[in-house]
Amino acid sequence: MTDVVTPEEEQPSKPPPVEPPRPHPVRIVDDDDLRRSRLPVLVRWLLAYPHFIWLGLYALVAVIVATVNWIVTLVTGRSPQHMHCWLVRYLRYTVYVYSYVYLLANPYPPFHGGERSYPIDLTVEGPDPQRRLITAFRIVLAIPAFVLTWVLSQVLLVIAVISWFIGSRAAWSSSGSTACATRRRHTPTCSWSPIDTRARRATDGDRPPLRHGDDPDAGDA
Repeated sequence: MTDVVTPEEEQPSKPPPVEPPRPHPVRIVDDDDLRRSRLPVLVRWLLAYPHFIWLGLYALVAVIVATVNWIVTLVTGRSPQHMHCWLVRYLRYTVYVYSYVYLLANPYPPFHGGERSYPIDLTVEGPDPQRRLITAFRIVLAIPAFVLTWVLSQVLLVIAVISWFIGSRAAWSSSGSTACATRRRHTPTCSWSPIDTRARRATDGDRPPLRHGDDPDAGDA
């Protein structure tokens, strides 16, 4: 009796590897240790007034730089390196100031936006190529993000007031979620400046802040 040889069954082909999503270009890095000095917390808003004045002057120049940056990006399709870096330093300084005001960090912030100068830090990639059509309507597209920013600003204020009255590590331990709201508060500015080529989503600010040395891809896996 002759054995019947059947052809080997073909193995199902493996699906092509899926490229992991790109990490978010705007990231908050949280190196705070949750320790607070009670006396500076008591008068924190008064101590922050010099920063409010400096931030207001800083913002006047930032509006001019952002407008010029928008025009140049609309023409060339890419934000100039020097303008991009300057606007990132401005955004980072605002993160330092509001992190101090909202009790997200303890040290008194510097009067500049140098990278890794404060426990709550801001990392922005780029400059990346920009789509001219999206750049032209950038402010209109950022309106929903600005609305959400206003809502989260009120949430930040409420959390800061509660933390100020309670004055305990338990209250300050909520700084992770508050830092997410802080990041969400600043990403619309990255959209209209324009220093971020990706559109903002409502959930983009809900990712937990990174620590220095963390893999930015881990949250996207």
